[in-house]
Amino acid sequence: MKSLFAIGIALTVAAAGCKEKERPEEQEAPQQQMKIAFTVHKKGNALIFKSAEGAAWEEVGYSCKALPCEFILNDHGTDPKIPAEVFSIGFSFSGNDVKMISVNMAPKKGTTWETLAYSCKTTDCDFRVTEEGVTGL
Repeated sequence: MKSLFAIGIALTVAAAGCKEKERPEEQEAPQQQMKIAFTVHKKGNALIFKSAEGAAWEEVGYSCKALPCEFILNDHGTDPKIPAEVFSIGFSFSGNDVKMISVNMAPKKGTTWETLAYSCKTTDCDFRVTEEGVTGL
């Protein structure tokens, strides 16, 4: 009995000297690169978007009443009342020049670029936008 009591005291003293292992700080989850791709057909003062990947819409358009004009395109379209979930891109449109500003969507990152520009040589043109950049078609 005395030996059990001695073992109990020894374990209590030993446990008191031990520290709980420090937990590593929770690390932020890395931002995921989202796959987005759509084509843009510029015709006069209108832009027509056709999604290939990453959007809830298949086709959406935006017509400017006067130039220059600005609007937001996101994975749900151009309605500012519907918030973005995957990507959000601000468009600035003046004549033949189309400028784009990517808005990062934490914890997912929409694009690898922050700003892009595409200049059409005529009033009508086509180009493709992805998470990597823009190319003419």
